[in-house]
Amino acid sequence: MPALLEDRLYRHVMKSFRPPPSLVPSDGMTTPLFVFGDEYGTMPVKDNDGPFLAAVVAMRSPPPVETETSGHRERVADKLREVGALVHVAYAIPSDGYGEMLQAKIASINALARTNFQKDGRNSSFWNEYGVPIRNHVWQTCMGASLAAVMGSAAFTGPIEQVHVHLDQKTLSKESLATFSVAVGRIPERLKEKLLQFPGSVDARRALEGLRAYPPRLTVTWKEKEERQEFAFGLKLAHLVADIAGKAFEASRKNDPLEFLTTRRVEAKSTDMTPVLLQDLTNRPRP
Repeated sequence: MPALLEDRLYRHVMKSFRPPPSLVPSDGMTTPLFVFGDEYGTMPVKDNDGPFLAAVVAMRSPPPVETETSGHRERVADKLREVGALVHVAYAIPSDGYGEMLQAKIASINALARTNFQKDGRNSSFWNEYGVPIRNHVWQTCMGASLAAVMGSAAFTGPIEQVHVHLDQKTLSKESLATFSVAVGRIPERLKEKLLQFPGSVDARRALEGLRAYPPRLTVTWKEKEERQEFAFGLKLAHLVADIAGKAFEASRKNDPLEFLTTRRVEAKSTDMTPVLLQDLTNRPRP
């Protein structure tokens, strides 16, 4: 992911970055963070495509080992509240002109990558002659935003010693997988950079205390390689959130897709990533 594009993603996510009001900070002891992600819909590339949502569920302790869970929205919300989960959904909504602007954005990314590659071989691990797969780019942007949001919110609850990210099986090109893995690994440092821009904020200082405990690496595994039952259940929760929110969003895009969670006191937020997906690389980032 180009540095400029990555910066815009974080600027956008930070606009709604707030401490979870109902979560009580820990006693200062470091604990792991378990993060699970899944999506709803096909990544849109045309004006008339449906919406796409990347849902992430995070918790400070391993999820319970269960073989079944009801897909009823109230039961899903109750289970998420029981485990103290943080939920974030990032989405893309096509409209008139979306497809043309997205194609232009990808062309700009490929032109920049091609120039660097031909000049000195840079980006050889992240780009090939076929360019950036457009659907993969939509997925990376939305899933990356949701991961950044839950990691940042979790930092308000106390220091985190490890971050285990578990994602549903996804077919990505070798270059896209490398790009996404690097971007995920940068999340803690990028969040720190943004929080340092608010030196007088008590909330920012509180989150920085949690982020300082992050290790220099994060583990990312995919469903096809994951066999531990408790992690499979975490992925199931992420799948249910994505499915319920996606269907609610398709029924009415004017409503909050996570209303079924927030009304039952689950810490859940959503972010529209369409402006980041479509913003031209030559424009200045929006404030």
